[in-house]
Amino acid sequence: MESHGPDRFDGTDLPLGVRADFAVDHLNGTRIQNIYQETLAASRDITLWSLKADMKLRFHAPGTGTQTHLYLLGGAGLHKLSGGVYGTSDRAVR
Repeated sequence: MESHGPDRFDGTDLPLGVRADFAVDHLNGTRIQNIYQETLAASRDITLWSLKADMKLRFHAPGTGTQTHLYLLGGAGLHKLSGGVYGTSDRAVR
């Protein structure tokens, strides 16, 4: 399951643009067993929350037409992971 919500402001006549992207991703857990049906490792469901923001600086490329631009792009992100592995065993698979 995924949920995304990008929002952006990028005027065609402005040199500066910003974009924010929020996402929630959900992955189902699993269980790893050996041939004797003994559980070697198991994980719960995993949920990943992400918030990312980018800034873009656009400028005219020298010696080109008015429709040609160059970009500088930079950004940062925050991520929170919940769930995951809750048990393992040292027993080797035979």
